[in-house]
Amino acid sequence: MPTSFLATDALARYGRFDGEPDAGQLSAFFHLSDPDLELISAQSTPASRLGQALQLGCVRYLGTFVADLATVPLGIVAFVAQQIDVDVASLPGAWVRGGTASRHRALIQRHDGYRRLREPAVALALTRWLAKRAWTSDERPEVLFDLAAARLRQQRVLLPGPTTLERLVVAVQARMEARRAPVTDAARPRQRPRPLPLRAAAACRRRRAPRHPLGHRGDSRPVVPATPSPAAPESPARARGWC
Repeated sequence: MPTSFLATDALARYGRFDGEPDAGQLSAFFHLSDPDLELISAQSTPASRLGQALQLGCVRYLGTFVADLATVPLGIVAFVAQQIDVDVASLPGAWVRGGTASRHRALIQRHDGYRRLREPAVALALTRWLAKRAWTSDERPEVLFDLAAARLRQQRVLLPGPTTLERLVVAVQARMEARRAPVTDAARPRQRPRPLPLRAAAACRRRRAPRHPLGHRGDSRPVVPATPSPAAPESPARARGWC
């Protein structure tokens, strides 16, 4: 099994925006609740409030924090800024650096209860889930990779690096294939020798049956030798090697 299967375009899309989200996605991932607004209002400047609000929605939508807020689609920026009463046009050009500090990310992680894959319990749960899918299905590594990333987002686990998740998928699939091989060999039926046809089996028994020197048992009369006869043709059973 190859150790790397992700294409270049798949790596480019991992944990990043792929166009503008629709109205349903905006409402599901970027709508700010009252606890969200309370967390954001603790920031001192409008730029920090907007940056933290965007990171809060981005981690819910992408499963990871955004390293550069300038890559966030403008529709998301306008939707979030309207909820916190921030005029984006009046902000300095450096506002995109707001919300990228590790302190802001730690606040969001505690606020939403996000975990990391390096935690033993989280890694064990994902490994077992991958092993179950790899054992019961024949999905390609690319499909299993996308499903694992979607499950991490659903379980509120921050996405790891793409190569980390890729190596985990490869290792789990290789382990399941190694376990499946002995089961396949054991389940294979053993080949039995083909039985002889009835007529051929009877001919073999007659040819192999021993003869008493005096004929029938208890008969004291000598056996009269039979007149030699022309050689009979070889039986079909003997010619085929059945007896």
